[in-house]
Amino acid sequence: MISKYSVKRPYTVLVAVVLVIVLGAVSLSKMTTDLLPDMSFQYALVITTDMGASPEQVESDVTAPIESAMATTSNIKNISSVSYNSYSVVTLEYEQNANMDSVVIEIQQSLDQVSGQWDDSIGTPMIMKVNPDMMPVLAAAVDKDGMDANALSGYVKNDLAPALESLEGVASVTTTGQLEESVDVTLDQDKIDALNKKIQKDGIKSGELIEDVIRDIMNEKGITGFENLPINLSICTVDTLTTDECIFTTKEENLENEHIHYITGAPLETAVRASMSFPAIYTTCPYDKYNFIDGGSKDNLPVKILRDMGVGKVLAIGFDIMTYNPDAGLGGLIKVIWRALDVYSIDGTRESKKMADLAIDIKNENTQLFSMDSVDETIQEGYDAIMAHKDEILKVFGEQNSAE
Repeated sequence: MISKYSVKRPYTVLVAVVLVIVLGAVSLSKMTTDLLPDMSFQYALVITTDMGASPEQVESDVTAPIESAMATTSNIKNISSVSYNSYSVVTLEYEQNANMDSVVIEIQQSLDQVSGQWDDSIGTPMIMKVNPDMMPVLAAAVDKDGMDANALSGYVKNDLAPALESLEGVASVTTTGQLEESVDVTLDQDKIDALNKKIQKDGIKSGELIEDVIRDIMNEKGITGFENLPINLSICTVDTLTTDECIFTTKEENLENEHIHYITGAPLETAVRASMSFPAIYTTCPYDKYNFIDGGSKDNLPVKILRDMGVGKVLAIGFDIMTYNPDAGLGGLIKVIWRALDVYSIDGTRESKKMADLAIDIKNENTQLFSMDSVDETIQEGYDAIMAHKDEILKVFGEQNSAE
């Protein structure tokens, strides 16, 4: 029928063809081209963080409430989600006729109602409209001769990616697949429990080891106890049960008072251990009816006790706690305990120095507390300090070994 009409009216057909050609030429001249045309996808993402939460917890606390709220938004077509460690991603698909700008406003209103019931650990949801600009324009795999996977990952992250981002027209560069080094630490629960028991008891290290060491030294020197020492010896400790000072002595003293007790006949190694039982580090030293710790915890320079015992002249020697480096060999709880004892005892120490005929401070800036590697250095520092005050010592105590 069209063919018959075309034969009967050829001019009409000719005019129609010419009109189509003209309109096509005009349309062609006004048509614009775009390598990446502006397109709108009917998708939106809702990304929410919940730091430290497992995927299961993220699913129940974050993802499920968001899905329920989004199900009531207008023109919703499909909802999908993925819950990861510490964050949730909910993907929303809308009908083709949906206005995404209006959709985003509606999503935000629904999220505001949901987020008001969340804990503070859950972050503010982020809404992201999906568009072609989010898609990578170019994807490439990277390899380089002579590099293993770890070295290649570092090269891509530190060299290649920054170089590509600096190129004109490149908005961003995203890398995936790199190796990331990590260290997994597995704690031995049995050892942790054993250490906790020690700490809960009264010290980390057993004080019995001190007694064993002192006993070996005594055997080597031929010393059996207080009774055959070449000099009179007094060792100060503190009884934790009564907080009284207790003095281990070579000879009996008739100076007993309410808060100072003199003990004779005790094993020398026990007395030395008692005076070295630093609180929280070494276990306390039980003896007779007492439970001893380091006497320095109460009186770090017991000059008054020597005066009470009738000592004529007193040479007081101690470490200068004001020059001691608290960070040398100390850390955490031990450092706090040590410095706290310094604070508590410093006033008493200063008063004790005034009671001595001569007081010498050993500057121990370089040695480390509780470090056996520093024993020789500590002895040398003590020797140097005494030799530096040799003339003063001789002046106060005389040429002979008359210091008491």
